[in-house]
Amino acid sequence: MAGKRPARHGGIRRFAFIGVLSAVATTPASSQERSFTVHNAGEVPLESVYVSPIYSKYWGSDLLSSNLAPGQTRQIEMNGFGRYCFFDLRFNDANGREIKLWAEDLCNSDRVEIR
Repeated sequence: MAGKRPARHGGIRRFAFIGVLSAVATTPASSQERSFTVHNAGEVPLESVYVSPIYSKYWGSDLLSSNLAPGQTRQIEMNGFGRYCFFDLRFNDANGREIKLWAEDLCNSDRVEIR
């Protein structure tokens, strides 16, 4: 029996590992994106929306492409924050008022209403 190799179980683990890598590699890009809906329930247009993960000191760039009139709703897209849930939000209206919401959980509620 010198020519026969003993059975190895490493092959099963190797296939399981390859299966896991395939699942990770085919995960859609949207898993890294996060979005939320803003409803302007106030009487003044919103001019800008800034979002920052709670761990950051910086607001980043304005995510509102154009003014959001009173009564309107718009979805705000954020890229690269798929695994985070808690964000600080800053809204600026046409009267110069700044509205800040701290530690909003956008995983459990993806709708924000501004008055």
